[in-house]
Amino acid sequence: FFFSSRRRHTRLQGDWSSDVCSSDLSGREPPKSATSAEREAQAWLHRRKWTRTAPRDGVSSPGRGRWWVVVDDRGFGDALADRLAARGDEVVRIGCRPGEFLRRKDRILLDPSRVEHWKQAVEGDLQEAAGLVDCRLLGSVAESEGAEALLWSAVAMLQSVAFGPASPPPLWWFAQRRPVGSIAAGALAAALRTARLENPRLQARVVQVAPVDLALVWSELAQPAGPVEMRVDQEERCIPVLEPMVHDEGGALLRSDGVYLITGGLGGLGLQAAQALADRGAKRLILASRRSLQDPEIGRAHV
Repeated sequence: FFFSSRRRHTRLQGDWSSDVCSSDLSGREPPKSATSAEREAQAWLHRRKWTRTAPRDGVSSPGRGRWWVVVDDRGFGDALADRLAARGDEVVRIGCRPGEFLRRKDRILLDPSRVEHWKQAVEGDLQEAAGLVDCRLLGSVAESEGAEALLWSAVAMLQSVAFGPASPPPLWWFAQRRPVGSIAAGALAAALRTARLENPRLQARVVQVAPVDLALVWSELAQPAGPVEMRVDQEERCIPVLEPMVHDEGGALLRSDGVYLITGGLGGLGLQAAQALADRGAKRLILASRRSLQDPEIGRAHV
């Protein structure tokens, strides 16, 4: 579920005590014939849907210059680096190992969670940069174990290259497309959306590919200005869009056996959302927030 905002206010039904921002991202109002439950669901509940997008713009080769390739443990990143080097590009291969930093002319071993290591890796080279490509999720990184580490690694990478005086180089993270989705790719895409809002110059993308094919990756490297998140295969390219949920008034809106994660859960809207979900049958709620429970503005009784 996604709470999203548009410049209007709607009083939601139920025990919501104040006006809150809500939206239908499509810009369409629910039809007048809709039931009250349908109108409520379409006003503030959305689900992600992968939708086919436009084909590539005709550019078939990545830009020329210096490339950094974060290699994976299955050799895909090395194969990409070899292809870039074969056409004459300067390529630096980056391996990751906690607590270490070693540098040669064309190879770097670093701790991916440390901003200073990334800064040393790209120091003085950003003006000639063609891009930085992270291939670790094309390897055997376990989703349950690797998602958090990869996210903090991405944050460190962004801090090192995205907010300096030079224009940041294009950044790509490639992931193997999984039937149930990629936890790490989803987390990365969310972080990159925020980063791109903070720095509009940033070109950063997460691309899930199936099958893991060098030709698909090569084609996407030619599109640095594409959408933040994408799935590609040999037939189509898809992006996620939010669509309003249409609720059958005779069915349950929420699952009592599900777990509901609320980001910003200790803020005013987050607490109201938690209360509304609990009132509608949700039994297990996770409230994620940067705020502390000791914050005097948080109503402890609500928590």
